[in-house]
Order: sequence, then structure tokens, then C-alpha cells
Amino acid sequence: MSHVVFTLARHGTLRFGALRRQMPPGISARVLSARLKALEAAGYVERRDLSERVRHVEYGLTARGLEVDAALARSEALLPAGGDAAL
Repeated sequence: MSHVVFTLARHGTLRFGALRRQMPPGISARVLSARLKALEAAGYVERRDLSERVRHVEYGLTARGLEVDAALARSEALLPAGGDAAL
């Protein structure tokens, strides 16, 4: 969840392909699609279908998703300098 929320918070609304390119290597389109559906059902992500003739779907954070991003940012601030070296 945190990769999707983090990416959408930093880059704003993105189409599926652009969002996928921002994900860590190894996350398949199928897995990303399932995560997006779960996040949408939970109210963290909003899916906007802007299709006319060509399929055009965008994903962005809801207010709830922005709250999660803020909580993640606060928890990252608690990490010592050097990030995950202590993990």
C-alpha cells in the first residue's frame, strides 16, 4: 500500500502505466491492479474514468489517502539519519 500512496502523493494523479513505471521492479501489472482496486474499495484511492474513445483511467489519492501519506511521512521522520540502516 505504501508505495502506491507514496507515489500518488509525490506525483499527483497518474495514469496506470505512469504509476506502474514508478513502482519498484518486480510488481506486475496484475498485482498493481489488485492493489489499486483494494485501495479504492478502502477509500484511499480514487479511480477516474476519463474515457471517450480511447481508454483513459487516472488514479489519485482521496482525503483519506492523503492522511495515510502524512502518517507515513511522520513515521519516516522518526528514523535515524541513514534511513533503514538500523532496520
